[in-house]
Amino acid sequence: MVEQAFHKRWVAGSIPAVGTENMKNKENLPIGIGGDKLAEGRETLPAVEVKNVVEWVNPHLQLPFDLREGKPSKLGMFLTQEDYPEDGYELEVHRQHKRSGIIGHVIFKDDEGRLYRDVDVKGIGYAFNDYYNPRLAVRPPVPHERNKESTWGILDEGYARSDIDMSEKFLKAGIRTHRDIALIKLNEIIGSGGRRMGIKEAKEAGNLRSEDEPVVLVRAFGTRMRLEDAYDKRELIEDARLLVAQELGLDPKKFNTTDYLIWLTKTTAQNIARMHKHGWLHGYLSDHNITLDGRIVDLDSVVTEKEALREVDDEKRKSRGEDYGRAEENIMEFLGTHVSDVSLNGLRNIFLKDYNDELGRR
Repeated sequence: MVEQAFHKRWVAGSIPAVGTENMKNKENLPIGIGGDKLAEGRETLPAVEVKNVVEWVNPHLQLPFDLREGKPSKLGMFLTQEDYPEDGYELEVHRQHKRSGIIGHVIFKDDEGRLYRDVDVKGIGYAFNDYYNPRLAVRPPVPHERNKESTWGILDEGYARSDIDMSEKFLKAGIRTHRDIALIKLNEIIGSGGRRMGIKEAKEAGNLRSEDEPVVLVRAFGTRMRLEDAYDKRELIEDARLLVAQELGLDPKKFNTTDYLIWLTKTTAQNIARMHKHGWLHGYLSDHNITLDGRIVDLDSVVTEKEALREVDDEKRKSRGEDYGRAEENIMEFLGTHVSDVSLNGLRNIFLKDYNDELGRR
């Protein structure tokens, strides 16, 4: 069964075309460079299933695994300091993504025909590294030292539901983004040494804030890799180039890296313009929140322009100019590692033109 294969210790190397038996043009499925190559050199960390209950499942996705509201799920998992327990899973982790991990690469679609490949879980605990330990390791959750409104490794239910709401709105507005698969409420977390802790106990022990309502958000992407992941990793650029060519139905041999980078520039600019036309502001359009296949993600920060105007702190107030400026700065920094200065100036002009053209289009 697909569900069983999906939850084996290491699944990132396989990309079964689940639910695509009747699709036409199977050669255009978003496989990218292939499962084996995607798995090469990836770091993993151990996670175990904790007590949980599925609170919401997206009805618009043809899922390759079983998720039922009101029931527990194997995807309700949490990172552990225990050294790969027998009942655990190995999650593909990346040092820029501190509280999420990829559980697999598996093709499926939504009811409007969009295809997805990468599936991750967010809110699964904290992966960290420091100067003395360059490899990623697991740190038990603890309230953030400076940001009093967050806890390391935890995704709060309110932020998760905001992301779900905005993801659906973005897709309806023609804005490329991820699609949330399911919301899983955690009734346990993993503390020091792999010890299981109920939520009440974890709050009393200081691992969670009294306000925390920890959940795991299961998400679907084309590629989950962001701009920041690919500065020095050419294989990620190649994977994204092939994914986009397959999505567009183009011959990859006639869609070279330059074509891909131009497409990414134009698509990102158009996405931001569509967002602004609908009166939405992201506020954190960094290289961490733009994927290599041109999706704006991590939407729990999105507010309306009216909401932004009510912010009394000028430094915290979001604006179109901030969105555009931060996105342009970050995408140009990324592009600058792959093209010449002359080409970069041309891409900057393309970014501005496509943003303004889309903003003015009715």
